[in-house]
Amino acid sequence: MSLVRALEQTPDKAHVHTSKSTSTNADGTSQRRHTCPRLGYGTGTIHREHDTTSTILSAISAGFTHLDGAQLYKNEEFLGAAIATVRGALEDSLRKLQVDYVDMFLIHVPIFFADLKATWREMEGVKEAGLARTIGLSNFNATQLHTILEDAKVIPAVNQVEYHPYVYDTNKTLVAIHERHGIATAGYSGLAMLTRFPDGPVDSALLAPIRRRLEKEAGAPVTEAQVLLLWHRAHGVIEITTSSKAERMQEYLDILRLPDLTPEEVKTIDDAGSTVHRRFFCKNWMDA
Repeated sequence: MSLVRALEQTPDKAHVHTSKSTSTNADGTSQRRHTCPRLGYGTGTIHREHDTTSTILSAISAGFTHLDGAQLYKNEEFLGAAIATVRGALEDSLRKLQVDYVDMFLIHVPIFFADLKATWREMEGVKEAGLARTIGLSNFNATQLHTILEDAKVIPAVNQVEYHPYVYDTNKTLVAIHERHGIATAGYSGLAMLTRFPDGPVDSALLAPIRRRLEKEAGAPVTEAQVLLLWHRAHGVIEITTSSKAERMQEYLDILRLPDLTPEEVKTIDDAGSTVHRRFFCKNWMDA
């Protein structure tokens, strides 16, 4: 399972994701009543099975309010400790250094569950009990998502999947289903291509003119990573990114103050990325 906790701050509308449509549950209610910060800090990959308390505190200090974790990462207690520490700084007292709910609770990997419909019913129970404000999915392909939707009383709020230019084209069908049902698309490993596939068609030469235009308009240096995060923003994707370096965290947060990509710039990246398919995770079922 995956969980998301958004630290309680008054959000700037420019920095939060709001769905274009509202998903209506079987009982006529909606779970699309909450906003979600557009940029999240992830505690997986390099942080798995490590004490991440100090790193998460650095992320929070840098300005991240959207924290993404999972049971699979085996470091939930450190995420909880970091949240509790921050709450202690903001409030006079903590209730046993615990939080009593999460903002979002996700099924992290569908292949770990034999009966997805039964698992989703349990998720709906978690939401009904008030332990999670919203519930959703992660790494679900179109077939698996349809399985959930067939009997769901509560429509998933989000499906978190690998998202970058090299899976942009193959993700179109899945994203269309999301949009049809009012499910937000969250993306992870959006910057992995910079290190895992640096010689791909979305390279420094392609991104350079975009960087220069942004730098001129913003009056500050712009990195390739920031361009890619702006590309995610242009597609309405909630991007989960991570780093152990404070300067990288600040670099990512600085996109909140950068101008949007132009439609032409977005299309340039779309078209180049679509010439190659390269998925780094969950290949066995996401590409099935």
